Amino acid sequence: GQNGYYITTPKVTLTATSPVDTSPVIYYYFDTGNLQVYAGVISVPDGMHTLYFYAQDRFQNKEVNQSKQFKVDTAPPAITVTYPQQNAILNTKNFTITGTTEVGATLTINNNSVNVGPNGAFSYDAVISGPQTFIIVAKDVAGNTKQFVLNVSLDTTPPILNVSEPKAFEEIHTQFVTVKGKTEKDAKVTINGTEVQVNLADYSFSYSLQLTTAGRNSIQIVAVDLTGNQTIILIPVNYIPQTIIVIVLQIGSPYMSVNGFSQEIDPGRGTNPVIKSGRTLVPIRAIIEALGGTVEWEEKTKAINIRFESSFIKLQIGNTLAYVNGEYKQIDPQNPSVKPEIINGRTMVPLRFVTENLGCTVDWDDNTKTITITYPGG
Repeated sequence: GQNGYYITTPKVTLTATSPVDTSPVIYYYFDTGNLQVYAGVISVPDGMHTLYFYAQDRFQNKEVNQSKQFKVDTAPPAITVTYPQQNAILNTKNFTITGTTEVGATLTINNNSVNVGPNGAFSYDAVISGPQTFIIVAKDVAGNTKQFVLNVSLDTTPPILNVSEPKAFEEIHTQFVTVKGKTEKDAKVTINGTEVQVNLADYSFSYSLQLTTAGRNSIQIVAVDLTGNQTIILIPVNYIPQTIIVIVLQIGSPYMSVNGFSQEIDPGRGTNPVIKSGRTLVPIRAIIEALGGTVEWEEKTKAINIRFESSFIKLQIGNTLAYVNGEYKQIDPQNPSVKPEIINGRTMVPLRFVTENLGCTVDWDDNTKTITITYPGG
């Protein structure tokens, strides 16, 4: 080895002679260990050790203790590459190899000397133009060496992305537009930031996107392959909302239909319209937003503020009165127990009172327990 080290396990043989004893006994011990009788070749373990030994004849004559020091390191230094992974496919020709090795070791990558930090960390700036192999060699102070072979390759080709619907500058008259297209195997697709499911059979996708702003809307479709290459397509569309909005709900169903498109009434929570005191109560936000309005919740007063076009309605949990466009109204003069309530942690408000005060008509089908809300516009 180097620097006084053994890099293979030392084997020690002890012999003794005496003019009065043909077989003197040899005793030995390592460092501060227990005294042992020598019975054959001694293997010195890894580390820094002192071997003490002496011989004694049958008349108890004992020689002076002798000693020998050993520095043994038979273990090669470890090499851990933290980036990139083995057989990684990179999307940039310039990258940095990072990793760790044994503290105090020297390191080369493809015969280039690499600095190793006091904690054993190293980094190496590399450039590739295609598949390439990096030979990483670490050498510790004892002279042990370890080799790590790192293979990487390069892929800078963006993924395939074709969008068939909608067409650029298409006029959309419904609040939801279907975005359809195809990509390639293993690519992920997002539409306006939301990841969509890709069919594993033909790599097609179809997604119903809600348009919230009348006029020009930009739809961004992004495909990202396994190496991080991206293909981005921007499709401008012109959203011209339908004048008539028809919303259909059914008692016990967490879904509603808005101009023929199905969506959750209370996204992610599965809340259903319920009948209480003979009146239908619903979580109102999705309905108001489908009409183009807004809903605000006041935690301190437990109040619900609803704004739609020029109308403003304020309701309060447990209050049978509502503030509508500057005046107070009884929510249901024929049924004074009807009021906004919190049911199973969700705010539920009387559906007919709110929608009729926003200019909608409400129709009830007792056979199917279906409510149809129609906003005629103007």
